[in-house]
Amino acid sequence: MLLVIDTNEYLFAFGREKYQPAIELLTLLENSCERHQIRICQTIVEEVRRNIPAELMRPFIAYAQSLTTVDDDYLIPANLFAKYESIGLKPGDAFIGAYAEFVGAQAIVSENRRHFHKYRDKFPFAVWDAAACLKELKKG
Repeated sequence: MLLVIDTNEYLFAFGREKYQPAIELLTLLENSCERHQIRICQTIVEEVRRNIPAELMRPFIAYAQSLTTVDDDYLIPANLFAKYESIGLKPGDAFIGAYAEFVGAQAIVSENRRHFHKYRDKFPFAVWDAAACLKELKKG
């Protein structure tokens, strides 16, 4: 399964404020990279960088580099961003939605599901929090 992991999940796993489902999810993905893939864009890397101390960035960067390459933001077509913004998403969420569609993700994983929940029937992907994603991945 191809997933886009939102910034908050990385912050909860690598930052000072820990959230066990995020830690478990990222560990599961690391241990099952032959079955599940993640994609990450430069915006998410920069958001993580702005929100965790520098000494905690190294484990995050190592994790990201071991599982995927960081996609440049300019690769995402502007019309996809406009599509998600026109649905009613805030710019940051519209960008993540556009990125997920662009890379063909089956799901976005975010603790900010409420921002996506209202429009979920308009997405070509699922939106799960870390706990729900863990449950889905363990099913199959």
